[in-house]
Amino acid sequence: MSDILKVREIEAAGGQKKFGWLKVAETQDSRSAEIPFALINGRNNGPTMYLQAAVDGDELNPIGVIRKVVSRIDPDQFSGKIIAVIIANFFGFHSNECWNPIDKLSMNRVWPGRADGSSSERIVHQLWSEMVLQANYGIDIHQTGVSPSVGSMYVRVAKDEPNHDKAFEIARVFGSGYILDEKESQIYAADGFSPKAAETKLAWQATVHGIPTITPELCGSLGWMQDSITSGVRGVENVLKYLKVVQGDPVIPAKQHVVKHLRNVLATRGGFLEFKHGLGEILQRGDAIAEISDPFGGVLETIGAEERCMLWRFSEYPMVSSGQYALTLATDIQEIE
Repeated sequence: MSDILKVREIEAAGGQKKFGWLKVAETQDSRSAEIPFALINGRNNGPTMYLQAAVDGDELNPIGVIRKVVSRIDPDQFSGKIIAVIIANFFGFHSNECWNPIDKLSMNRVWPGRADGSSSERIVHQLWSEMVLQANYGIDIHQTGVSPSVGSMYVRVAKDEPNHDKAFEIARVFGSGYILDEKESQIYAADGFSPKAAETKLAWQATVHGIPTITPELCGSLGWMQDSITSGVRGVENVLKYLKVVQGDPVIPAKQHVVKHLRNVLATRGGFLEFKHGLGEILQRGDAIAEISDPFGGVLETIGAEERCMLWRFSEYPMVSSGQYALTLATDIQEIE
């Protein structure tokens, strides 16, 4: 029989599934800010998995993934425990923002948080100390904003850091077909292009503290995208099957692509963006990736591949201004089986 799984006053005995609300802050009118979570305690002993969605408050597909995963698990047929946070960023979610609007911070840049810190740091500290540290593994589910992408896995620790191989194996088993194996992609200007930025993310902090954690980046969309949610559910259940907490064998692609770097490409000219290749296609040096044309169809700019690369993500809109984000390329590509 499994031990009691407890978060504050919510307890789940072996064979039970419980739902609760965790007070993480107070609003400006003194009401409680509470986030929904689920506890699943299997009938038999096994590892504990921490699942998290919407730490970026406007990413909705991860919420759909956790809702479905939690509903499909029968605690009587489960060997282990799950702590699932369905909406981590209370203030961002309720304002349809990625950031926490109270302190203007990304809640995935302040881990493990501080009890006496800003709003984001205080919320993160509670999640870390009361939930994450109970786990043996973690999956922090994200999506690529509203931009279409390959739907991938991010391994957030460097190869020479603790538990990299364990995190990479979980990423492989997730089975998205695409894995970014790099501590910090350095594509976000807000991160200051510093590898240290990765060390304030949940996946890095948890992994180096002995809780191998991965970051799925599901295909982005505005609102729910069922294909993206289905892919996320399949990936989480693959990991649970691999860990032997649920019955069955994971369904993993025969071949998956592992990339080492991501690079954003900005438009030089303004106009309409037309792609010549699809997401996930491997391109060779000199290949035309996309064209930017004027309203009359005249081509103003051709974006070409400067090296062997893969189209990883692209703008959600078919038009761009000069200097605006157009697409993301992945480089240093390998195949694994």
